[in-house]
Amino acid sequence: MLAFDHRGLFNQLVRESGFTELQPHGAVVHCKRLLLQAALRVAEAPGPELQAPPHHFGVFIDEQYGAMHAWIARDHGLTLAMPVEQSDSAAFHLEFGSRFGEHLAHFMPDYAKVLVHYDSSSRLTEDELVALRTVSEWCQRSATTEFLFELLLSAPEPPAGHPPATAAAAEQQRLGHTVAAIEWLYRQGIEPTVWKVEGGFDRAGFAALADTARSGGRDHVSLIVLGGGRSLRDAAESIRAAAEVEGFIGFAVGRTIWSDPLRSRLSGLQDDEETVQQIADRYTRLVRAYLEGEATRVGQVALS
Repeated sequence: MLAFDHRGLFNQLVRESGFTELQPHGAVVHCKRLLLQAALRVAEAPGPELQAPPHHFGVFIDEQYGAMHAWIARDHGLTLAMPVEQSDSAAFHLEFGSRFGEHLAHFMPDYAKVLVHYDSSSRLTEDELVALRTVSEWCQRSATTEFLFELLLSAPEPPAGHPPATAAAAEQQRLGHTVAAIEWLYRQGIEPTVWKVEGGFDRAGFAALADTARSGGRDHVSLIVLGGGRSLRDAAESIRAAAEVEGFIGFAVGRTIWSDPLRSRLSGLQDDEETVQQIADRYTRLVRAYLEGEATRVGQVALS
């Protein structure tokens, strides 16, 4: 899935570029139109090696700047995820308060997405948990929309007087904190259908996450890996490793795919068509990485 439900980040891109062809709101809407065009280009003309129905491709689109784009994505058969959280807030708050369900019912996305910044030391407030449970329960009652939980962990500070952990040790710490966070959220009554988790782990790390997410008889639960602003090469390696693990069904990547092409467009260095094609090419590279990992997993299953 190509993720562009960001809001503040797009305003920042437009502001920093000095783009003057459109007013700021219109400029953000235009950028998101280019991204949708790129996603549709890949989904509708993927080439022989990526042949798949449109719903195997998808987009994350927000209502504020992408309401019309969301309808177009649905009409073309793309999988659609829409956020319900307020943008650029460290704490979790519902964008439309208690009326979030009315907005979801209007668009009927495949997934209602929440983005949660989780600190292992303070966890979440009771107000945040109540809001998350409300979304979880609404999705359980919905016939059309499932619950997608994006989990972003704050890196724990090393104890006073201790040097930062090595890269390998830091990765193991992050994996342990992610596993503990999923377990804790389950105990709070929060039940996503899909977990959107940070990448950068090896196959064993992703397997540990899948085992945790699908524990307790939750065989219906799946996972996708996010980009986290990594380089295209690093994101591809992470996606390939995740795809080798049963339970991972895809990825959701945003900035890694579109940040540089959109900066070039907003700065006047290239036109719309060049931008759409660059984004489509980068998206295709990550789709290939996932399919390569999936093929490895399927091959391993066949051999066993």
